[in-house]
Amino acid sequence: MKKSTIIVIAVIVLIAIWGVTSYNGMVKMDESVSTAWSNVENQYQRRSDLIPNLVNTVKGYASHEKETFQAVVDARSKATQMQISADDLTPEKMQAYQKAQGEVGSALSRLLAITEAYPDLKANGTSKSCKHN
Repeated sequence: MKKSTIIVIAVIVLIAIWGVTSYNGMVKMDESVSTAWSNVENQYQRRSDLIPNLVNTVKGYASHEKETFQAVVDARSKATQMQISADDLTPEKMQAYQKAQGEVGSALSRLLAITEAYPDLKANGTSKSCKHN
């Protein structure tokens, strides 16, 4: 009778240990997802913060490209207004978020094409005195 009691207690202890380690593993994975999502948001925010500098630099050279600048500003505005958290990730929200970020990327690629057409762009005030091609 004592052997069966010891075996039952050992099985219960093993199940308890397994349960605790499984829970801790899930908590660790949840924290990893939250950390990774924060890194993604930080990179998107960093990119959004750098856009005004690029726009101001290109604006002096390519004032005739007003449509492109407006597309960049609109895409950035839409992308920065869209906020989703790691706790509320749904496929629909992720798709909308990715679409907004895709619009930013598309607008930026058009803007970068302008910078290729004007390779002498400068970030300082001397750029306004340069001649256009």
